[in-house]
Amino acid sequence: MKKTYAIAALALSLAITNEASSQYRGATYFVDSITGNDNNNGSSPTTALKTLQAGVRKLNPAGGDTLVIRGTFKEIFSTAASLFRAAMA
Repeated sequence: MKKTYAIAALALSLAITNEASSQYRGATYFVDSITGNDNNNGSSPTTALKTLQAGVRKLNPAGGDTLVIRGTFKEIFSTAASLFRAAMA
């Protein structure tokens, strides 16, 4: 149940930013809880990130990016705060 809730919350947060992203061709980032590493760039399945938090930090605040996730995640993080920090960087 928690995994489904986390995925639904992430999908909702990405969908909210989708309207603003119609002119932005987004990037795709990969997150794999088993084989990933947060020191990777996340640009392919073989260079996947480890945590959802690392994946969310990669997202463009303008929207349009996609996270492809694999695995079971037991994290607590704030999507809004992460996107705000990325926008301020």
